[in-house]
Amino acid sequence: MAPSRGPGYDLGVASSHLSGRVVLIVDDDPVLLELLAGAFADVGSTVHTARLLVQAQREVAEHRPDLVITDVNLADGTAIEFITWLRSLSVVQGRRTPCVAITGHPSLHAPAAAAGFQAALRKPVDLREVCNVANAVLSRSSSSSD
Repeated sequence: MAPSRGPGYDLGVASSHLSGRVVLIVDDDPVLLELLAGAFADVGSTVHTARLLVQAQREVAEHRPDLVITDVNLADGTAIEFITWLRSLSVVQGRRTPCVAITGHPSLHAPAAAAGFQAALRKPVDLREVCNVANAVLSRSSSSSD
């Protein structure tokens, strides 16, 4: 989908690592997808969205996001399948892209961490919390690549 970019409204989020970053949000719930996209756009991120696993893969190939936020259960697969695919790519293609999982099932937190997600959040999500966790993940990612 086309990128969205917000005017930078203050959500009370420490956004130093989010501003100017390309964020891919993957969720098959159109309401949550829109809310998350708006929140990240509001802190200055360029946002791309996908509702299906296959769309998410296409977005990674086309836009090389700096961060992926994804629901664990999608209509055409799972975030575990997505991250397995992502980690099989070359570094240039996005292998090291930090990822955050969102799930309504607490039993999926451990599998998400084991699969390579840098963080896992539980639904219902708080938009500030998602942005703050994303900021922290990008901060750790930036400092580990220095």
